[in-house]
Amino acid sequence: METPPPPQIVDERTYLLRKNSARSNRLEPNPINVEVTDDYDQRESTPQQSQLGYFAVIFLTVNATLGAGLLNIPYAFAQSGGLFPSICAQMVHVLLVVASLLILTGCSNISKSDSLQGVVTHFCGRFWRLVCSLSIFLYSYGACVTYVIIIGDQLTKIFGTFYPSVYNQHWYFDGDLFIILICIFTILPLCCSKHISFLKFASFFGFLCTLYLTILIFVEFLKIDDHYDNSTVHLLSSDQPIGSIDWSKIFNVIPVLTFSYQCQLSWVPTYAQIEKRDNYFRISVMILVSLLICFLSYTWTAVFGILSFGSNGIEKDIMQNYDPKDPFVLFAMILLIVKTIVVYPVLLFCGRIVIEELMPYLNSRQPFLLRVIIATIWVLSSCTLAILVPNIAVVINYLGSLANLFVFILPGLCLYYSILDDEQLALMQKELWLIRNRTTLLCISIIFVAYGIFILVISIAQIAIQQTRNISHN
Repeated sequence: METPPPPQIVDERTYLLRKNSARSNRLEPNPINVEVTDDYDQRESTPQQSQLGYFAVIFLTVNATLGAGLLNIPYAFAQSGGLFPSICAQMVHVLLVVASLLILTGCSNISKSDSLQGVVTHFCGRFWRLVCSLSIFLYSYGACVTYVIIIGDQLTKIFGTFYPSVYNQHWYFDGDLFIILICIFTILPLCCSKHISFLKFASFFGFLCTLYLTILIFVEFLKIDDHYDNSTVHLLSSDQPIGSIDWSKIFNVIPVLTFSYQCQLSWVPTYAQIEKRDNYFRISVMILVSLLICFLSYTWTAVFGILSFGSNGIEKDIMQNYDPKDPFVLFAMILLIVKTIVVYPVLLFCGRIVIEELMPYLNSRQPFLLRVIIATIWVLSSCTLAILVPNIAVVINYLGSLANLFVFILPGLCLYYSILDDEQLALMQKELWLIRNRTTLLCISIIFVAYGIFILVISIAQIAIQQTRNISHN
């Protein structure tokens, strides 16, 4: 007769059987439980996005659109045939930007994507995603260079006014040294963070700064002194009458307008968080109101800037026309410096994502080290370029040329590729409820791509001609 195993072994076998049984039950659960569990896990693992209301969307869009272009647009208007032709060109440009945002809205709904790269990948494929990512990197880097130039301009104006005898006369009181110190000790630490959620306040702060600047320009116009040019006489003079249109000069303002109204990069993720996205009329009103505010702000700044200093007297950075001995002007310059410091990391974050996608192994093994390396090279190199570049107008012209890709070419390509597929076309016709005809949509897409390429070529040609003239003069 077989001897029974000791109680200790029986208990151990029972424990193992129960353990395996429980494990088996977990591996092969009831189908009903699978669905419930998966839904629960998905809700737990995916944080719920906050929904943006009507005014929040308008506020974010306006803040993303109004930026460094506000400082340069008076000079651009003055160099483009005067106020009237520039405002007309701006009106046409704004209408095209509205159409571009409406196209991206429909494409975002169809692709279920919350980024411009995702939308481009869905409709245009991996090649155009690569082009989009590379352009985002270059645009973000160039915008960072512009911001450092703005910091340098304000520092030069402030210290050059209050300490003219020693500023830039000694190495320890040199403007370039101040720019380097600000970049290393204020901007660089902010750029090493993994997330930029701690800079949410920068959006509200930037909006207040822009509002203060537009009010200041009007107030300074009211306080204008006799030593400024009589701009009204200048605008009505024979050399540049206010009603004349010089088509060759009008194109000078297009790169600045494209840069100033570039909000496509931020619109797609903003739209992904809008509540009641199925109300297309409501979304259209948000876009129209946002760009109307931007249009009025840019026009307001250009008009009163030119009326204050004349077409020939206005600087490339309008803040350089004002005297920092005025406490309100000094406060505006300090606000610009602080705003630039807190907005800079946001643009670096957009470019850093592109680099991290190219280095997935290092990003997974040493993410902090990679962030520090990227931030250090990015900040120091942009600081160096900002010191070498003479003013913001040069960089804005380059960025305006590049912005054509986001504003016109990529939205036009997305619309074009959606028309080639019947299923995608049906969805797009449902999204763009005002225009359902296939031929009309095809014409719109071709116009957008052709216009974007045309402006890109014109902008690059103008930059090349200007650089050639500068070299010949030197």
